[in-house]
Amino acid sequence: MDENKNEFVRETIKDKPINRKKIYRKFLVAAGSAICFAVIFCAITALLLPHLLKRRGLMLAEADTQTATETQPQPTQTQVPETQTQKPDPVVVDPTLSLEDYQKLQTQLYKIGQTANKSIVVITSVTNDTDWFNDSYESEGEGSGVIISENSKVFYILTEQKLIHGSDGVRVTFIDNTTVDAQVIGADKNIGLAVIAVKKDDMQDTTLGRVAIAKTGSAASVTPGTIVIALGSPLGSSFSVLTGTVTATNLEASIVDHNFKVFSTDIVSNSSGSGILINTDGEMIGVVMQGISDEGNTITAVTMTNLETMIDLLTGGKTIPSLGLSVSTVTSKIANEYNLPTGVYIKSVQMESLGAKAGLQVGDIITQMNGEEITTADQYGEVLLAIEQGSTLNMVVQRKGADGYADITYKITIGEK
Repeated sequence: MDENKNEFVRETIKDKPINRKKIYRKFLVAAGSAICFAVIFCAITALLLPHLLKRRGLMLAEADTQTATETQPQPTQTQVPETQTQKPDPVVVDPTLSLEDYQKLQTQLYKIGQTANKSIVVITSVTNDTDWFNDSYESEGEGSGVIISENSKVFYILTEQKLIHGSDGVRVTFIDNTTVDAQVIGADKNIGLAVIAVKKDDMQDTTLGRVAIAKTGSAASVTPGTIVIALGSPLGSSFSVLTGTVTATNLEASIVDHNFKVFSTDIVSNSSGSGILINTDGEMIGVVMQGISDEGNTITAVTMTNLETMIDLLTGGKTIPSLGLSVSTVTSKIANEYNLPTGVYIKSVQMESLGAKAGLQVGDIITQMNGEEITTADQYGEVLLAIEQGSTLNMVVQRKGADGYADITYKITIGEK
């Protein structure tokens, strides 16, 4: 009975029925939202990605080329087709010579020198003298020379004037060690050069077949760094072959009446060294004249351009015209700065020279020679060399007086003692 008493409070709890339509609707809403988000994301990415990639590419290109653009001018901006392929980087070749390469170069230069040595000779001057006991003896001096020309009967050889000065005899030794007596043809103490001759009839046929005439080359192409070869006896040893480079070509050396262009080199020599300089074609481009410039213990050489006319005169047995003057050019700049006439300034006059005897003085400025206006020291030297021995030189100079500069005319006979 008790069980029935509480029966009215008993109830059965049933599961709530599933609303499937509502679930489907929520799923569709969620799926639709996801699809819309994906579509929007893809659209934004498609729009922004090219710009991002392009910006990143430009940043990478700028980083890669930053160094190059600092040292090279930027080209004009042009449109480059996208299909154009990038050029490969240039190949860099290491210019450093190996020891083997350097040895090959030295060997080749030495061969050039050996070939050119066929024109080199040894000059021996012989002087007869007596000692305290009145016994006669011979003293010898030795240097080098170079065969410069020939005719049907003789070879002409260029050497130093001091070597043959005052000698009682001159001997020439050729590349094959045969020795022949020589005769002095011409010499000049001012330029320090002499020309001697050897008769071909006094030479053996084998010697005639081995010697050669030196080829003369142009000095116009010689610049600092040019490879040169020194032949002769730059260090006292005959038939030497020394190699090196030109260190300067703008040097000048002054002697009586002439200013010379001088090469300096890094080839070691001494104060008594003599010989010639040749280029890599075996051509003579300079004459070693150590006493003419003050370049220490390295070889200096006077260019053949300055010497050719003088050598021709000596070879012909002629005297080189000289007034005994040391001169320099009065340029327009110097003339304006120091209120001087333009022309050639006389720096010194040798005692007992033609110039001194004529009355030329230090400070005079040469303006005319034989009717030709003179403006440079080189021009003065060229005109002087062209004057025949025994002819008269008409010279106009300007000399400073109380009222300024005034013209003075001189008549000088060239070759007159």
